[in-house]
Amino acid sequence: MTMITISKQYFWINRVVFIFVCWSMFSCSNLLQINSVNLNEDVKIIVNKESGEVIFIQFPFKININNLSNRKKDIIKIAYEYHSTNPYKSIEAEYYFIENSRRKRVSSTGKKSVPPNGSITLKCISRHNVEDDSLNNKYSFTNKKVLDNPNPLRLSKVEDFKKKHPGLLERLTKNDSISITLLNSEDMPGEVIKVPVRY
Repeated sequence: MTMITISKQYFWINRVVFIFVCWSMFSCSNLLQINSVNLNEDVKIIVNKESGEVIFIQFPFKININNLSNRKKDIIKIAYEYHSTNPYKSIEAEYYFIENSRRKRVSSTGKKSVPPNGSITLKCISRHNVEDDSLNNKYSFTNKKVLDNPNPLRLSKVEDFKKKHPGLLERLTKNDSISITLLNSEDMPGEVIKVPVRY
């Protein structure tokens, strides 16, 4: 085997390796980019009007989902996951599509498609059960106007709530996350992506 023949073989091997690396880089970018973003909207409470105690506190936040690939991505489940030791676990969160400043409530298990090289935004509202808890004794969330207003009652904006009750939001939501399940190529539940919740 001559030196020229060997050089040609290495040339083609290197070319194949180069193509493979480029393909791998393209494949690695074939992902969803998911970010939890704080949303300075109303914190709301649901009150037991007979006792005046707060049953739930609700916090809004936003999820931005960006599709970095040239293929549509389907989401089949979104779930707010309370940390295993979180004593303030509650019922399922609420989810809304946000499009052109409008919102539409969606099911946590309904299929949601993210277009190729596109994005969707979801507004989420988490609920935290504080009934029969010391929080009702430590913090004064309510007053007489509660009796004259329907549930849920608007309390304040998230930023104002954090300033007025430092540490409380962290106590209620510490280590919570959002879990997103993707649909695989066989129309079965596939990869599960988790991101921490930010308020």
